Amino acid sequence: MPNIKLCAFADESGTELKTQIENLRKNNIYAVEMRSCDGINVSEFTREKAEEVYKAFSANDIEVWSLGSPLGKIDIDQPFETHFEMLKRLTETAHIMHTDKIRMFSYFVGRGDYENRKEEVAERLNIMCGYAEKNAVKLCHENESEIFGATVDNCLYLYDNVPGLYPVYDPANFIMWDESIPYALEKLYGKAYYFHIKDVIRATKSIVPAGCGDGDIDFMVKNLRRDTTFTLEPHLHVFAGYSSIDKKQLKNRFTYPDQPSAFEASANAFKKIMSENGYTEGEKGIWKK
Repeated sequence: MPNIKLCAFADESGTELKTQIENLRKNNIYAVEMRSCDGINVSEFTREKAEEVYKAFSANDIEVWSLGSPLGKIDIDQPFETHFEMLKRLTETAHIMHTDKIRMFSYFVGRGDYENRKEEVAERLNIMCGYAEKNAVKLCHENESEIFGATVDNCLYLYDNVPGLYPVYDPANFIMWDESIPYALEKLYGKAYYFHIKDVIRATKSIVPAGCGDGDIDFMVKNLRRDTTFTLEPHLHVFAGYSSIDKKQLKNRFTYPDQPSAFEASANAFKKIMSENGYTEGEKGIWKK
């Protein structure tokens, strides 16, 4: 039976390195998708900062599962050369932090320009994936709203035309872009390399704990046929540094007194779904049937 590794964006539990480690361990999560730490985005880590953060997590038995980078989260008309330099820095950081995965996006492209710009998007991603493969890292594409890969069909186009691009499936982002979850599950669930867990109420676009919205996260757990990783990216509390990553205004259905409380609530909500589907919580954040 398939096992689930529970991972998280630890910066949603707090800004400081010590706080992130404390909250991961408190919630029995031993894998992190590194987005930011001590107020510094992973794309801006120096070698020294990457080594410091990696050693601290490693000393607490926490794996750096992936780099939750902002790569590709820029307008398609921005210069590619500058962006490619970010990929080079992130690749070096990935090696330092002992991960082979870098989360990325597929550029801000207006809905009306999807058809006209799709080949340009694919060309850029092919160049980046080629570099990644030569340097022993995987580029993992998240279906973020407002980017080219915000729709199910655009994601399918990318996965058909960009060899070496690994799908990250995020149900909430599809809802935010008014995409059909049944269609997304039909076309992309089986292709996903790993999953992001956050949920949204479609009618109000309000962010809620897993299972309280329309993302059908229960289906994602119930129909699993292979070992994989689920990363908590709940957005239940607007955390420090979010506005520098994403310009959208978040709407939260529930309120929490602080980041650790919101983080714990998100972990417990997803754990409840796993338990209801026959999974048992084990050591180091591994859930087994």
